Amino acid sequence: TGPNPGSSWITLANGATSITGWRVVQGDIDYIGTAWTNSDGSRGLDLNGVTAGAVAQTITTTAGRTYTVTFDLAGNPGFGTGTGVKQLTALVTGANGTTSLATNAYTFDTTGKTLANMGWSSKSFTFTADGTSAILTFRSGNDSAYGPAIDNVRLDGSLGTAASGTAAGGLVTQLKFDGTTADAA
Repeated sequence: TGPNPGSSWITLANGATSITGWRVVQGDIDYIGTAWTNSDGSRGLDLNGVTAGAVAQTITTTAGRTYTVTFDLAGNPGFGTGTGVKQLTALVTGANGTTSLATNAYTFDTTGKTLANMGWSSKSFTFTADGTSAILTFRSGNDSAYGPAIDNVRLDGSLGTAASGTAAGGLVTQLKFDGTTADAA
């Protein structure tokens, strides 16, 4: 289910598919083990290895259905040298990779944060599918080491609009970095 970063991290280059279901699609990323306190499970991502990186996953969708993507955001404070504002873009495109279904920009200030106290914050956005699949991408906006961190990615399909709050079958798909994808009621 992917290399075990152990108590450190593993840098994955553009094109890497080592994390089940995910592909590095820009720059490089750090696949984090227990080097910091993850928000969920035992692994997470720093979207910067040495340069700005991005990861993507193709997800199965139903045309016309509205989906909510929820994830936890923090930033890699390093060992006091990575402090500052981290920038992240979360986007969804149609299966062709060019039709934009959602683009959302987020920031996270790591000032005062530590590897033991990352300050994870839950974020979410919605999109309406235009076909049987879509591409979910998380991209760093910082071109250096110590980038934005993500964990605990979930996808919830609703039957109506996002405002209806009616979940499809009550299932939320977790697109976990721990090598598992689970449906939870």
